[in-house]
Amino acid sequence: MDVKEYSISLDVDFYALSFKGRETIRIENLESNLMLDSSGLEISEVKCSGKKLAFETDALGKKLQISGLQESTRSVDINIDYEGRVTEKVLYGVYKSRYDPDYFVTTDFEPNGARLLFPCLDNPSFKAEFSLEVTTQKGLVVISNTRVKNTTDIGDKSKHEFEKTPRMSTYLFYLGIGKFDESKLLDKNVEFRIYARPGYAGKGKYALENATKFLRAYEEYYSIPYPLGKLDLIALPEYASGAMENWGAITFREIVLLLDENSSVSNKRSLTSVLGHEIAHMWFGDLVTMRWWNDLWLNESFATFMESKMADKLYPEWSVTSDFVQQNTAGAMHSDSLSSTHPIDVKVSAPEEISQIFDEISYGKGASVLRMIEAWIGDDAFRSGVSHYLTEFKYRNAEGKDLWRNLEKASGEPVSEILEEWIKKPGFPVVKVSFAKDKLEFRQERFLLAGDGVRDHLVWPIPVNCKINGQDHKFILRDQHFELPVNDVKTLKLNSGQTGFYRVQYDQTLYDIIEREFDSLDAFDRWGIVADLFAFVVSGGISLNQYLAIARRCAGESEYLVSDAVTSHLQFLRFISPENPPIKRDYLNHYHTQLNRLGLVAKNGEKDTDKILRGRLATGLALVDIAFAEELSTKFSEYEKLDPNLRTAVAVAFAQTRGASGFDELVGKMKKMANEADTVKIYVALTSFKDSKLVERTLDLCVSGEFSRADSLYALLDATQNPYSLETTWKWFKTNLQTFRELFQGTPYVSQLLQEVTSRTGLGREDEVRAYVSKTPIPEAERGINKGLELLSIYSSLKKRLHTE
Repeated sequence: MDVKEYSISLDVDFYALSFKGRETIRIENLESNLMLDSSGLEISEVKCSGKKLAFETDALGKKLQISGLQESTRSVDINIDYEGRVTEKVLYGVYKSRYDPDYFVTTDFEPNGARLLFPCLDNPSFKAEFSLEVTTQKGLVVISNTRVKNTTDIGDKSKHEFEKTPRMSTYLFYLGIGKFDESKLLDKNVEFRIYARPGYAGKGKYALENATKFLRAYEEYYSIPYPLGKLDLIALPEYASGAMENWGAITFREIVLLLDENSSVSNKRSLTSVLGHEIAHMWFGDLVTMRWWNDLWLNESFATFMESKMADKLYPEWSVTSDFVQQNTAGAMHSDSLSSTHPIDVKVSAPEEISQIFDEISYGKGASVLRMIEAWIGDDAFRSGVSHYLTEFKYRNAEGKDLWRNLEKASGEPVSEILEEWIKKPGFPVVKVSFAKDKLEFRQERFLLAGDGVRDHLVWPIPVNCKINGQDHKFILRDQHFELPVNDVKTLKLNSGQTGFYRVQYDQTLYDIIEREFDSLDAFDRWGIVADLFAFVVSGGISLNQYLAIARRCAGESEYLVSDAVTSHLQFLRFISPENPPIKRDYLNHYHTQLNRLGLVAKNGEKDTDKILRGRLATGLALVDIAFAEELSTKFSEYEKLDPNLRTAVAVAFAQTRGASGFDELVGKMKKMANEADTVKIYVALTSFKDSKLVERTLDLCVSGEFSRADSLYALLDATQNPYSLETTWKWFKTNLQTFRELFQGTPYVSQLLQEVTSRTGLGREDEVRAYVSKTPIPEAERGINKGLELLSIYSSLKKRLHTE
């Protein structure tokens, strides 16, 4: 069966939050019984060739079965009349996105929400063209995937007719209605437009300028022109995701898309990264789409990899690859070090399983494996293979093996053999290296944070790049054991440039050599050594002192990648054991030394990464050094005039020094600033109080509706970072779990929240947390719960070890 086209006519009552739909589905190779996806829609009539057909919905109200059809190989039109409502409770499907004093009606359909607007085959493999017309009240802007070709006034309403879309999957369909403000520019044959709440579109200037750069860069890289006549960037005030790649109509959270004088360097870099990611999807995901959700990683990992690659090309001074390895590679390795992880290519059976695989594995690990393959076969061969793949499957669906075949053909390397192993197996290896009797010995085994990495005897084909005595070596480690003849070892670094997705553990002789040469290594290699040692501390493979020794060497580190990593590691260790003397000593030493190096005032011409690091260091120091916090808190009275990169730190310092008396002032400042960037910054402060009752008040505030409900994610995650309010946060979350389940229904966030909340707030109450989740069925968060419980065991073991060292 082949769906050729959806012709959809919607009559939307914007103010009553309801809609009526009349739809024609053109199908070839029709079967006698047709089962469509339809959820929350009231079907009034179904016809084919003028004949009324029998239909019924299933018990769950998610399927529409149409019977009485005749099998046909020619095109057949199915006509369906129906009604539906716009939801106010859920930030998914067709929903109300609020701002003061109005709202938008908007959609968010990935993975399977299109069925909430129109009956369809809501499956990525059923691509079709879409013809759309929308009738709604006059004075409202209507946005969809293509340009409006005609607008007609009908009484007090207007009918907007859109150009037909190319063939695309249902989850990429978009509809937005409201009093949108618009800003636009025309670049060659493509119109770029910003849509936002009234008065806010002007804040999209930076996004517009950079969107044109990314789109043209991708056209050149892929050797395929962008197929649509416009690209809309839509800022939504209440939006669960960071962004969504609806073809020709990308949606964003306001904090991501809109920049002004209150935006920090991190906000600017985040926007650039997200733009790079979503525009990469216009080809990889939209033009060519995965056949089924088990290949979701192919969409997301490629866009994640390309966002960094293209940003590095457009902004070489930013060193965006540093962010990639610190956030994507390190984050994926952390998650993939669990026995509860999943392969990149994971079986998806039920709808509730789909959202749970939007995680570090599908994004970060997949992207890191692609980076590893590109480093192995070379940039030119990788690019050629990708371009041929997209050309071969444009407007169609594909699988991972189709890409491997094209990469292999372009490079002559055994890409399929390597990638099939990496995407089908869970986890990743640690390569243990030793030197004895004129040879280097390499042994691989699975790395697990729980410390029992040899149990399943998995082996990966590892593309190894290494430097021995100044000479580059390249080989594939296919077996568990490998020997390389070497007369002597004076210098050594495995995983050169940190392009490989594996850890390296050296014997003491080799580690002594690396320690002597540490300062002469490049930043990526130093980061790799530090990151691996930290992971070995968490897993119990080495002592805390061994890690702290290398961390102390990095106290004066000038490279952002290395300094930021050690800063994050020490922050985590402090969370696990806040009163541990060696951790407190080295935490204070690192933070003070780094902040003294940078100074509290930004310098002319300094790197953006220094501005980011200064803010993080000042925030972390304000939590533990009351004298520093007292000094910094005096700047709170000038909050509006402060460097945006320091505002979080100043707000945290104010919270630490004022306590309960500062709570209302912080909330008042949040209301006065009235932008999402500062709401998020001040939530960090409001959840940092040592008085857990104040943290509880903050959590109540975040779901009250007084501020964007979408920002409750930030507030709750911030609260889980506070070691002094874990019990309060856990109790509050149990009470408010259903609120989050409803608000973020259909998204990956319930699963991700359960992972963070159970693993962190469960410290000290492990049995209670396990008992609660075992008797509370949350099918949409099953993966997150399992990962959270495993991490809880790992963190609890680490906490006990740290108390004895």
